[in-house]
This record gives sequence, C-alpha cells and structure tokens, in this order.
Amino acid sequence: SVPIKKNAPIKFNYVKALDTTSVRQVQLRENKFFDCLCNRCTDPTELGSYVSAHRCKNDSCSGDVLPVDSVNLKEEWECRACKKRTPVSQIRKTTKSLDKEMQQIDRNDMKSLKKILNKYKQNLNKNHGT
Repeated sequence: SVPIKKNAPIKFNYVKALDTTSVRQVQLRENKFFDCLCNRCTDPTELGSYVSAHRCKNDSCSGDVLPVDSVNLKEEWECRACKKRTPVSQIRKTTKSLDKEMQQIDRNDMKSLKKILNKYKQNLNKNHGT
C-alpha cells in the first residue's frame, strides 16, 4: 500500500479509457453512482483524443461533430467547422447501430471488421473509440 496525504486526490480508473465519454458516464452512473467531472469528461474533444467525435454530414464540410455540453448526455452535438447541429438521438442511433454490428461478428475476422469500419468511416472521427 501507499500512504495518501489528507485531501490528496485519489485517481482510479473505473471504466475503459478508450470508451467514449457517454459510455463511460453511463457506466459510472449505473455502477458507481456518480458523474465524472474530470478534465477529459468535461472537454468535448476529450483532451484532443476525439474518441467520441462523429463527422459532419454536411456535404461541403468534413468537420468533427462534438457534444455541445459533454456532461449533459441529452444535449445536441455541433460541428466544430460549420456549426451544424445534430440531435443526440441521431448520434445515439449511429453508435447503437455500430455497436450492434460489432457484437454480431467475430472480432478475429479482419474482413468483417474492415467491412464495418468502412461502412461507418464517413460517420465517425478516425479516432472514435468503437
């Protein structure tokens, strides 16, 4: 064990670091009963990692679509480049569809993985956590 000084922050990772903010926040609420307000969770870019970022669906734009408010999972998302708003329901629909497809394949089958990644690459940032 290690001695901890009074009022010193204790850092412990209860969730997977490569999961998106929304996945981490839901897991923390359901399993640990708190909302995380760390620097990464409150930054829409997740400290520049863009793990949650989607891509703008505006034909003339290739910007990143990020949550307007990273802590409020019900808020709209907005393109950093053209400012187009996307309802959170659309973000969730894309993410759920991808998650469902990922659960149905053999993750050792590279052809299947590449097929799914190619299908969603126009919707997600290249660093997306899925």
